[in-house]
Formats: sequence, C-alpha cells, structure tokens
Amino acid sequence: MSEVRTDALSERYAESLQELVAAQGGDFAAVCESLDGVLELAANESSFAEFLRSPIIDPKKRDASLVRMLMGQVEPVTLNFLRLLNNKGRLAALPGIVEAAKARADAAAGRVRVSVTTAADMSNEHDALTEKIGAAVGGTPVITWKVDPSLIGGLRLQVGDRLIDGSIASRLRRLEYALQVEAGAKIRARASEMVGS
Repeated sequence: MSEVRTDALSERYAESLQELVAAQGGDFAAVCESLDGVLELAANESSFAEFLRSPIIDPKKRDASLVRMLMGQVEPVTLNFLRLLNNKGRLAALPGIVEAAKARADAAAGRVRVSVTTAADMSNEHDALTEKIGAAVGGTPVITWKVDPSLIGGLRLQVGDRLIDGSIASRLRRLEYALQVEAGAKIRARASEMVGS
C-alpha cells in the first residue's frame, strides 16, 4: 500500500474518534486496527473500494449495506464511525483518517513510526538497527523497511516529517555540489584576475 498523507480534515476526524472511543471506555488501538481491516478489504476487493468512494450510490442505501456487511464483523464504534463518514460524504477520506488515527494510537502508546530505507536487504541487522533507532527516537519504533539500491550504501530514515539521509548517494551529491561551488569560485577568481590585469 502506498504512503497515505493526512490533512486537517483527517486529523479532526481522527481526534474526534479518539475522544469518542475514550468516552466509551473502548480500546482506540483496536478500533484503528478494525478500520485498517476495512481499508485492507477495500485494497483487496476493488468492488468494495468503489462502493465506499462512489458518489453515485445513495448514502441511505450505502448505510444499510454497511450495516448488513459489517454488523458483527467490526466493533460497533467502528461501524458507527463508518456510517457517520458515509452520512457526511467523507468515506473517500477514510485512508487519511485511519492514518491519522493510527499515528494518534502510536503516540499514546509511546510508539514512533519510522521508515528505514537501505541500499541492500539488511534483514539480519533489523534487531540491532531497531534497538539503535529506538534509543535515538526515544520511543518504541514501528519500522517499515524498504530497499533502494540507488542509495549505494548507508541508510535513510524518515521519522514523522524529518528525513535523515546517511546514504552514500546523498554524500556524493553533497560532495559534487561542494566541488561545483568551489570550482565556480576559482573560475570567477581567475576571470577577475585576467580582467584586472
């Protein structure tokens, strides 16, 4: 699944859902998991995905169908939240809302989401890297591992909106830029000398 971006709308709905679940004494992480399951179903069943996002389907009919399909399959608060999104015409925003809700659940549990990209498969180093990353971020890292051979070596970490690029490719780009700047300065200095003489 591709990365999902959140926006102010997603954040507002996620916050409201978290408050609702807390008020009912429920398990917010379990509700997030349940909503994630609905998204997974939509990702695997294109007809269900179309059903959720189609503006052509009458919201009342979709509401009745949601109840028939999901009653007893998901927690009641999850079903009611989906029904609310349907009635507000916001079901298409569900991926962003779920992403924002999962981020809130992670924060509440002291988890930090981290994306680690390496140049080669480092499966045998995951435990050691997870421990080091956990110490650096000050929480329990929830890591998504990716491989990108174009990095040449090293790794790239994405923690929230911070990017830490320790790849060889990045270092080579910085070196190339520094050499270009230095060469440009030398050329300008030499041209000044020639014009001045």
